[in-house]
Amino acid sequence: MWHYAATNRLEQVRAAALDTDGSLQVLMEAGTGTAAALYRIGTDGALAWRKEVCVGTERADMPTMTLLRNGDTALVCADNAGARFLRVDRSGATRAEATLPTVNARPIATRADGTVQVRGSRIAGSLQSELYAVDADGKVVDSPGATPSAGRGQTLAAQRLDANGASYLFAHPIYTDDTDAMTLTKVGANGAPAWRRTVAGNWYNVRMTAGGGRLCIGGKVVGNPTGPTNEIRCYDDADGAERWAKSLPATNGGEASKAWPPPGPPDVDDYQVLDDGSLITVQGDATTHAFIRFDTNGTQVARVVGAGGIASASLHGAGWATLSLRKTDGVPALLRYDRQGNAKAIGASANALGAFELADGSTAADGGVHAIAREAASPSTGGRELWSIRADGTIAWKRAYRSTYAKAAIVRSANAAYLVERENDRGASEPESVRVQAFAPGDGAPLATIDEALVLPGGGGAFALSASGGVAALATGQRERLRIARYDAVTGAPLDERYAACGDFCGRVEALSLDANGNARVALNVADRAVGATVGVFAQADVGTDAPRIRIDQPGIAGAWWAPYANGEGFALDYLPDSRTFFMPWFTFAREGGNAARQQRWYVVQGAIAPNATSAELAITLTDPGEFDREPPRQARRVGTAFVRFTDCDNGTLRYAFDADVNGGAHGTITLSRLGAAVADCALADGTTRPGAGLAPPANGFDARLSGSWFEPATAGQGLQFVVQPGGVFFAPWFTFRVAYTGFIPLPFEPRWFTLQGSLASARDGVVELPIVRTIGGAFDSVPTNNMFAVGTAKLTILACDRATLDYRFDNTEEAADMFARAGTIDLVKAGGCAR
Repeated sequence: MWHYAATNRLEQVRAAALDTDGSLQVLMEAGTGTAAALYRIGTDGALAWRKEVCVGTERADMPTMTLLRNGDTALVCADNAGARFLRVDRSGATRAEATLPTVNARPIATRADGTVQVRGSRIAGSLQSELYAVDADGKVVDSPGATPSAGRGQTLAAQRLDANGASYLFAHPIYTDDTDAMTLTKVGANGAPAWRRTVAGNWYNVRMTAGGGRLCIGGKVVGNPTGPTNEIRCYDDADGAERWAKSLPATNGGEASKAWPPPGPPDVDDYQVLDDGSLITVQGDATTHAFIRFDTNGTQVARVVGAGGIASASLHGAGWATLSLRKTDGVPALLRYDRQGNAKAIGASANALGAFELADGSTAADGGVHAIAREAASPSTGGRELWSIRADGTIAWKRAYRSTYAKAAIVRSANAAYLVERENDRGASEPESVRVQAFAPGDGAPLATIDEALVLPGGGGAFALSASGGVAALATGQRERLRIARYDAVTGAPLDERYAACGDFCGRVEALSLDANGNARVALNVADRAVGATVGVFAQADVGTDAPRIRIDQPGIAGAWWAPYANGEGFALDYLPDSRTFFMPWFTFAREGGNAARQQRWYVVQGAIAPNATSAELAITLTDPGEFDREPPRQARRVGTAFVRFTDCDNGTLRYAFDADVNGGAHGTITLSRLGAAVADCALADGTTRPGAGLAPPANGFDARLSGSWFEPATAGQGLQFVVQPGGVFFAPWFTFRVAYTGFIPLPFEPRWFTLQGSLASARDGVVELPIVRTIGGAFDSVPTNNMFAVGTAKLTILACDRATLDYRFDNTEEAADMFARAGTIDLVKAGGCAR
């Protein structure tokens, strides 16, 4: 153990990294804005060298550093005027220096070829960002591993998720000076980019469609000298090569327009690639419409112009185009074209409500149609009917319903027809929701209704069915997390919900698909501090199916757990075989959150586990108020109920429901991920055993079997949860209370928790010194935090397999708060003893 004190008292640690040879690389900033310093400290604590960096940079107090695989250090000194890249080797010599093309840049990672990935923006303070690389000589090169979402700030203009696992994203630059080109990307089923193409023009109202080996986009393009046009671009699905392109005037059924915009209702256009690779499109304005078909080479092979403007349209890859027409006589009508351009009026009965609406998915593969009949005079009153029209044009059934939702789609299975409605954006202060109504295919009888309130205004909402039609899924963006809920598709009963991290902010969800194996893919807009505003596809396994579950009554599930979307909160799980006890302290915050230590909260999920149980209902307990490291022992009372299950050794789900008078009666679901490597073997659902990745031979007096629950009997109700990787990571949440007095002033009882975390590489004979870390700034299961800072040191001494002492000393700093300069010793025993 060693200690190093910097000679310049103004310098503060900006970043630190441990090299593979045991040396420590430390980046310090002086706060003067004139220079920063890079230190290398050897394994004995002696200074190897000190090097000034970022000299003369306007923001030298904000450098960034990454330790590369070969021991070099990559630094970026950035300000609003520009950024400089510096690469320093282990001896302190400068290997490369270069001016970067962006401002506010930072190194992200090193690639296998030695290039350093850098993320930066060309506009100071913006989310518009670019990903590129710098080689060993300081030369800026393209990053070979750039993801489809990398590059300029962008948002989705269109997207498609195919059943074969392929995903397609058409992205629009966010900034007005970047609207001369857009990006079309195909992502393979394995998540790797297959190809990417730049598409000229500023596109909107875009439709993306695929089939027969073709991927096509159609929509309006502005900026042309002659005015807006409807454009079609078709690409080879395999390699992204452009196969053909067409430009159509934006109004008058595909003929030239005299004025833009035209008088009356806006024009409508839609596009669909057919199963043979040809494409059909409908173009319309206030009074006329056209049906056009192009073959696989883009040659026009059919064109029919008809009377009546298009109110809405629905096309299908089997060759059908259904139109809701605005007739000059004021009578609404439905017209369906086949692939040869033959037209047929369908739905012979008059629409008493006054207008038809066709939604995405309205037209079926056999030519049947589901149309929404809406009141024309007063649509806001919600009087509507869903019509089911057979392939021969006759009406199968009508079903009245009331709704004020503005956006709709139709999804079908053999069991039901689903009307999916999503509200328009209503502003940050207005709640939004998604509603799914299921109707029996034979007679339209209502089967089920799913109503989901959106946590995030504008968070979108996408619906999908499993391949069997038995499971329905709904995906929504919820600030820092993506939620995918699963339902029984026939009854609407909720089955499960999953959450996943998707950058720093999950924006509007635009599409969801479930493949034959039950895997889900979601296309959405995201924002990330490293990437900026961008688009992405996220995949989640076992959404359309119920994943196998592993036994809970095993030490293999023990360890530290967290939700990646809720950084700062977590769990420390222990399983005691002799008593069959599941014991999991939960480290979190008050619901309102905040940066005060008094906002910390901790609970314990605990209970007995039945033999071979793969799920369990357990108690959530709250320990009676106590004092830091003081007698007497405290009792716990039940304040809620938790339901836990694990699908494998690294993933699980916790559903919780607090009593009404505790934690605001909070209820919800947390998707659990293991934090760090497992330190015990784990039995899988198929009967095989997975060895613990962190299960190493004893080293330096520490054994993985020391992992578990530790406490002092005299102060029972407080304690620590050890996670021990010999020679590697030591992690121990410490659940306790605040001190009772500051001087002679009594203080209220409040929960407190800290973490001890560090490396056991420097441990000797069962003794290790570790920092005591305080975490603040989060909010219960909602707001993540990175506000973590050391407030003291602890020396842990292992005396036996079930006995240890913890000598603690808190700093005499403001950050230590009520623990200011407090010191003492805790005699610990291990719950369950030595046997595991």
